[in-house]
Amino acid sequence: MEKLEKEEQQQRRNPMSLPPTPRGSDDPWLVFFHGKRGQNQTFYSILDGHNHVKNIPCLRRKYICTSSHGWMVLRSMNSDECFLLNPTTMEKIQLPPLDFHFKLCVLSSSPVDPSCTIVFISCPRDDVVTFRFFSPKKSTTVDCWIKQDVTIENGGIDVVTSCDGKIYGLTDCTLEILIVEVVDTTTLTVRKLETGRGGPLMQDGPVRRLLVDHAVRYM
Repeated sequence: MEKLEKEEQQQRRNPMSLPPTPRGSDDPWLVFFHGKRGQNQTFYSILDGHNHVKNIPCLRRKYICTSSHGWMVLRSMNSDECFLLNPTTMEKIQLPPLDFHFKLCVLSSSPVDPSCTIVFISCPRDDVVTFRFFSPKKSTTVDCWIKQDVTIENGGIDVVTSCDGKIYGLTDCTLEILIVEVVDTTTLTVRKLETGRGGPLMQDGPVRRLLVDHAVRYM
């Protein structure tokens, strides 16, 4: 135990084991994992174009499920461990074990928001979407994800994003937008966004579909 504590202290004193210092609270970074089993990380600053190569212990051998609001959802390559991490402050929030396969992952809002929910999405059948979700601030335990199957006609969910606490998904076949709202710690609802067009927002085609969240900033 004492040996482990000494190693952690040495790592904290090593600049290579610490994240780069951002220029501001909204400084955007691109993070790349590389090296043997992803043990190294490169932080690329979009503002100044500089690269910072790091070897941060808690990021070694990890897979990024998603990232937004300045946080990353990480899972271990060697186990079912899953957690939230703020790579700037190194604040860590433990999540239940990730012992299932998934297609998509999304945060409903920043983890500092009491209503934040982490949602994993899979599509086991063409007409069924499986949601697994967990709210760190609301849940009293960290031992399980809440699972809910939802029937969606004519396909599953292809892409997903979030804005203002709501989750938006684009259906795979009909290209309709869905609104996913977490009612409480054990229930969520899914409904179609009414566009007034009487059909999908776009025609299908050989293109990559993306949903982009948009937030208005007041000066």
